[in-house]
Formats: sequence, structure tokens, C-alpha cells
Amino acid sequence: SMDCLAADAIAVIKSSIGRWYPAVRAVYLVGHSLGGAIVANVMAQHKTLGFEVAAAVVLDVVEGTAKQSLLHMKAFLEKRPKIFATQAEGVRWFLSQGGLHNVSSAEISVPHLLVSDDSVGFRWRTDLQKTLPLWDDWFADLDQKFLAIPCPKMLCLAGTDRLDKELTMGHMVGKFQLEVIGG
Repeated sequence: SMDCLAADAIAVIKSSIGRWYPAVRAVYLVGHSLGGAIVANVMAQHKTLGFEVAAAVVLDVVEGTAKQSLLHMKAFLEKRPKIFATQAEGVRWFLSQGGLHNVSSAEISVPHLLVSDDSVGFRWRTDLQKTLPLWDDWFADLDQKFLAIPCPKMLCLAGTDRLDKELTMGHMVGKFQLEVIGG
């Protein structure tokens, strides 16, 4: 659940500050896609975090677009191969689907997404089908949670067409900085 993901993120941040960065006064939270939703949900608990957040940055996720994308993800997962004979086959498939465009990057990243299954080859490390019932919860009320973040915040998107009414109004009154990258 999103509550579990946010609690895990908070625990990691607290542990990291306590163990490696005890002099840190404030952290910057940055999240892409699901990570952006986690940032918004962590910040919904800002009064009880136990650490200060200097700023929050959310990359490429707004509630409406995320929920629309979930429909495509379900179809994508149904078509996704369950097993690959080799890691190289998994890399080729990932590239053919547009998961990455750079061959070198795919050769480094994709093998870590796969685990050896001695009997058949390589399967996905994470069974995303099992997470399907949680997907709607991950992005629920995301726009409201983002706008309610009490510290300086930035939303980075590929285009302004992804802004829904609530975010457009929030941006117009200066509730957050918007950066459009590309497009």
C-alpha cells in the first residue's frame, strides 16, 4: 500500500540521517513517477516526520495522467513475456518495447530486473501482476497532496498538457514551481 511505501521511505531517510549524516539539518525529497507519489505521501505526514524537508521535487507524475497510464500498464503486463531464455533476450525485448532506448544502458539495467530460474531461464525479479490491486491507491488524491506540501516544491513535466484543472489553478496562484522539460 502507499502507506507502507511512505513509511518505508521515512524509515530509510531517518536511518540514513542517523547513521551517515547526523549533521544534516534538512533533506530534499525527489521522486519520479511512483517515487513522486511517495514524496507527496511522505510530505502529507510532515508534522510527524522527525526531520526537516527543505524542498520537494516531483518528476513526471500527475494524478490524472498516472491513473490513465495504469490502464495501459495492465495491458502491457498481460503481453509481457514471463520467461526469457537468456538475459540478452530480456534486454532485446526491453529495448523493442521502448523501455529504454540506449543499448548500453539496457545491458546494464535490465539484467538486474531478472533472476535466474534454473528450470527455464530468467524471469522478472518482481511480479508486477501481484501489485495490481494497489495501483489505484498509489496515485489517489496525488494532486491535492502535492499542492498541500508545506515547503517549496517543484513539478517537472514533459508538457503543460499534463496539468489538470487543480494543478493549473495551483500553478497560476504560485503554489509551486513548474518546469517543462523537452517538448
